[in-house]
Amino acid sequence: WVYSFGSPLGGMVGDRFPFASVAQWSVIIWSLTSVATGFATTPEIVLSLRALLGITQCVFVPAALAAIASVHSETTRSKAFAIWGTAQLGGVVMGGWYGGFVAERLDWRWVFWLVGAFGVAHGFILGPVIRRLLPSERAESSQSARVSGSANPLNLFRTPTFCLFALAFFIFCAMLWVIYAWLPTFFVEKFGYSLTSGGLTATLCVQVPTALGLLAGGFVADKLIGRFKEARIWILILGMLGTAPCLYLLANAPTAGATQIAAAAFGLFKGFYVSNAMASALDVVHRSRHATAIGVMNMVGGFSGGLSAYMIGRLKNDYGMESMMSWVGATGVVALVALFVAVLSSFRVDYRRTEEAVS
Repeated sequence: WVYSFGSPLGGMVGDRFPFASVAQWSVIIWSLTSVATGFATTPEIVLSLRALLGITQCVFVPAALAAIASVHSETTRSKAFAIWGTAQLGGVVMGGWYGGFVAERLDWRWVFWLVGAFGVAHGFILGPVIRRLLPSERAESSQSARVSGSANPLNLFRTPTFCLFALAFFIFCAMLWVIYAWLPTFFVEKFGYSLTSGGLTATLCVQVPTALGLLAGGFVADKLIGRFKEARIWILILGMLGTAPCLYLLANAPTAGATQIAAAAFGLFKGFYVSNAMASALDVVHRSRHATAIGVMNMVGGFSGGLSAYMIGRLKNDYGMESMMSWVGATGVVALVALFVAVLSSFRVDYRRTEEAVS
C-alpha cells in the first residue's frame, strides 16, 4: 500500500525529470534499502525498511513504462509492454527460488545483501544505457514542455475512458491478488498439499500460462490496432471474459487437477489483460503525462490488490475461501460493463482529443 499510494507521486517525478535518471536512481536507492534490510535487528526496522522500499520503488515503473512508450508507436506498444511483463514474471519465479536457496545455505541476511549489491551495480549501468536508447529529441526537450506532467494526478479522472479503465483495473487486480496471496494456501487447506508443493504448484500453474498470454495478447493487439483503434480494449474484454469465470471455476473445482487447469486458464487470460492494460490507458492520455497515468493505475491496482488479499484473510474463516473467491470473480461483471461502455461510447472521443492535443 505504501508503494501504491506513492505511485502517482512517482509518476509525476517521471514526467518532470529525465526517464533515465529517475529509473537509475530508483534502482540504486531501493537496492541500498535492500542491503540495509540485511542489517535489521527488529521486526519494526524490517517493516520500516519495507515501507521505504515501496517509496523508492514506486517511481521506477511509471518512468520505465513511459520510457518504453516513448520509443514505441501504438502499433508496437503492447508487444513491448508484454515482453517487459515477462521479465517481471521471470523475476517473481527467480526471486522465490533465489531467496530459499540463499537462505538455506547462508543466512536470510545474505538474501538482501547479495541482491541489493547486484541492484546497485545494475543501477549505475542502467542509466547510461537508457540515455543512449531514448530518442535524442526526448533528451533535448525543454523543461517547460514537460511541466504539465506535474499537474494534479486526479485530473486524469476527467477523461471518462480513463475512469472506466481504472474501474476495470481495480476489479481485475482484486482477482489477481486473490490468486497471488491465497492460491498456495488454497491448495494446502483444500487438497492437503505441503507448503512447498502448494507454493510451487500455485506459481507454475498461473505464471507459465501468463507468459504465453502476455505475448499473445501483445502481438494480437498490435496487429489489430492498425485496423481499428479499439483493438486493445477488445483484448481487455477477452481477458476479463476469461479471468472472472476461471476464478469461479478454480474456487469450486472438485479435484486438485481441475483446480490446476482452472488456474492455468486464469493465468492465460490474465496475460491477455496485463499486456494491454497500461497501453490502453496511455491511448487516451497525452504523452507528457504518461508516467503520471501509469502511476495512478498502479495506485488503483495496488490498493485493490492489498484490500482483496486482506479481506479474504479476515473473512475466509467465516465464509470459506471458496465463497470469497467466487464473490470476487463475480465482480468481473462490473468490469465488463465498464469496458463495453468504454469501447462503445467514450473511447473514440477521448482518443481523438488526445491525438489533437499531440498534433
